[in-house]
Amino acid sequence: MTKVFISYSHSNKDIARKIAYDLEFNEIDVWYDDFEIKFGDNIIAKLEDGIEESDFFLVLLSEESITSNYIKMEIEFSISQNKKIILISLDDVKIENFLYPQYNFIDFSKSYSKGFKSLINKIKQDKNQDKNSEHKYNDYIDSIKKDYILDIINNVEPKSIPEFYNNSYLPKGTHVIRINEFFYRFTSIKERVKYRQALVNIFNFAKTKQAKSIIFGGSFITSKTIPSDIDCILVFEHTSEIPGDFSKLVVDNTPIDAYYASLDDISILQTLISSFSKDRNGNEIGVIKIDLEDSYIENIHEFIDNSPIDKYENSTYSFKPKGILVTVHGLLSRAEWNTKIAPIASSQGWIFAPYVYKTNRVDLLIRKKKRKKVVDEFRDWIFDLKLKYKGIPISIISHSFGTYIIAQYLEGFDKKSPVSFQSIILTGSIISRDFDWYKHYMNSKVIRVRNEVAINDNFVKIMPEGFLKLDKMFGKSGVKGFNNTCHILEEKRNNIFDHNNVIRADVVETLWMPYLNANSQLKS
Repeated sequence: MTKVFISYSHSNKDIARKIAYDLEFNEIDVWYDDFEIKFGDNIIAKLEDGIEESDFFLVLLSEESITSNYIKMEIEFSISQNKKIILISLDDVKIENFLYPQYNFIDFSKSYSKGFKSLINKIKQDKNQDKNSEHKYNDYIDSIKKDYILDIINNVEPKSIPEFYNNSYLPKGTHVIRINEFFYRFTSIKERVKYRQALVNIFNFAKTKQAKSIIFGGSFITSKTIPSDIDCILVFEHTSEIPGDFSKLVVDNTPIDAYYASLDDISILQTLISSFSKDRNGNEIGVIKIDLEDSYIENIHEFIDNSPIDKYENSTYSFKPKGILVTVHGLLSRAEWNTKIAPIASSQGWIFAPYVYKTNRVDLLIRKKKRKKVVDEFRDWIFDLKLKYKGIPISIISHSFGTYIIAQYLEGFDKKSPVSFQSIILTGSIISRDFDWYKHYMNSKVIRVRNEVAINDNFVKIMPEGFLKLDKMFGKSGVKGFNNTCHILEEKRNNIFDHNNVIRADVVETLWMPYLNANSQLKS
């Protein structure tokens, strides 16, 4: 299969993403950093591998990209690999002053559709040519490796981190520190030195993705000699900048869980910080915040103790998750219950990916256009998630209006959907009782479904039925169950749960996670 590497300036991220999506839809494999570079990856190695594995090297030319030394180095490396280079003009940039005008040139500045058609034709014309020979380009790697190493040499004893108290925890509050203080305080003893390279990878990833800050919680910022985990939140300015990959690392059996949030959706950030700011007994504890713009200094190539970078590489390895667990909340909610699910799912090897839609007022029940917009936004989001995690199965926990979103997504495709689901758990379901799960199973859209039937769910009880239905998808399956039973559907009835109390830590841990884990090996 033909593979294309896309090189671009982050100021052109939107059109780069569109080109990547459109190429994927045309069955052309794409190396695009948001798809391929995951949390904890060795970024330089990933770039090198991506270019080496690709048949075509696309460069998006704009006023911003032609001044980027970084993109020029990528081009130099692609030349050393004898790649087929295609220059794509996004504006009226003068390419005669830009490196290599002798390569294929396609103009996207006047018409995206015409430019993309020319691009597809060019790729397909050359798709049967022999693969280019592989070459090493060590000078390239050496010249830019130092741009990805943190300035953590200056071992100044920290002054802004308070002393531990209350069973080794920091005092409550958010403590803002610099990177060198963080490394000095939490990686100086010999038992913790092995975590340095993994932490450098975290900071490199965050900086490359243009995160504003990182917030650390969990046992890593305690006085424990050997932490049980490393929890962190990567904070971006805008939701659109969030990569969407909720990856996991393990360092000598210590899991590293990363979550994403943005400053323009403060409720999610507050929810995550709240979960980081409590110990197991519910006591308030402190978290660490590091502002990357203030702390990150480029062009450094040594470590804290001036030892070789690769000394710690064997302590870090990628962890293959059981699957991706997506949660979809209901109306009038920001899904605070995600704080119950996140640590449990992550500790059991799942990538946790909550979907939060902004338009979640009650009028969604009566406004068809608004419902369609929410479903369309979910369709784009879930497809993005699939592209970033190729080959990793996706499971769903949905509540109330979230069940409607999932059902409408499945109904939106006659045959196989772009994204299929391994397991779906429904709570407070407002889906019609006549929904045909077996049809979607036969079309390879879903493998297993669990429906929590709560007879005391007063919200679902008032859902309109029959001629009063506002949408044929609405119904009372959350209190009465589905009419169309089949082997993939499991329904659990109880008189304890209502509409809001079902999502509890004990339910997640004792009922839902065993169900998801048991299904994690199933394939359609």
